[in-house]
Amino acid sequence: MIKKYTSLSDLINDNRSFFDKDFLGKYFFASLKYFKENSDFSYALMAYEGDKKLFASKAGSYDLIISGDIELVPELIRYIVSNNCEFYPFICSADSGKVIKEILFSDYGISVDETLSMAIMESDELTENIQRAEIPSDADAGKITEFLEFFYDECGLISKPDDIEAVRGNLSSYRIIRDNGDIVSMCELSGKYITHVYTASERRGEGFAKTLVSQAKNELISAFGSAVLNCDADNKKVVSFYKSLGFRQVFSRSEFTVID
Repeated sequence: MIKKYTSLSDLINDNRSFFDKDFLGKYFFASLKYFKENSDFSYALMAYEGDKKLFASKAGSYDLIISGDIELVPELIRYIVSNNCEFYPFICSADSGKVIKEILFSDYGISVDETLSMAIMESDELTENIQRAEIPSDADAGKITEFLEFFYDECGLISKPDDIEAVRGNLSSYRIIRDNGDIVSMCELSGKYITHVYTASERRGEGFAKTLVSQAKNELISAFGSAVLNCDADNKKVVSFYKSLGFRQVFSRSEFTVID
């Protein structure tokens, strides 16, 4: 069975416990401000059978997000395609992505390719708290904005990072490490997530990121019981680095788009 919601907020409110715990839940929450009226480009769906549920949200030009029980993927995809709903690019778990890719090709002759694979890493293991990281001041907003731009460029992200005013209004969420007065490494804390981990290119290999992430991780574990971060699943060096800090891979997120 498929239920079509009139708004994404209704979908989330009816299933709050799922989205609070799900690793893709933050993407549904982030889409709230972009979701307009229901259309082929904006929709909120739930496939359900017994106690199994699968959720989908498309907010305008932003990615379709799919999360929930993989057994309901075929029914959901049939509904989306048969109703001519826009479905690409889409984000889902790696396992769901494989099923969706097979269904789209075998049933509809649509070829999709994985364009991004992210490993979701989690830790509840405290490490030695070095206490070197600090919350930046207003005077640091320019350097943080610059680091964010470098981070987005190196990751090949299309979306635009926050500008200096947005950074200035959110300074308490950042953690930085200085060396001789200069910011050499930074990250951002968002709920239980560590994001935007970046070290100046000329200062890498000196242990700044290890110190920064370890301290940020301890802070989030103390507040929420665990700390979570995303990294490129294909970058084995980075995955290994986070594992050495006590993180374990708990989820694989993939992004797919249609091949012309």
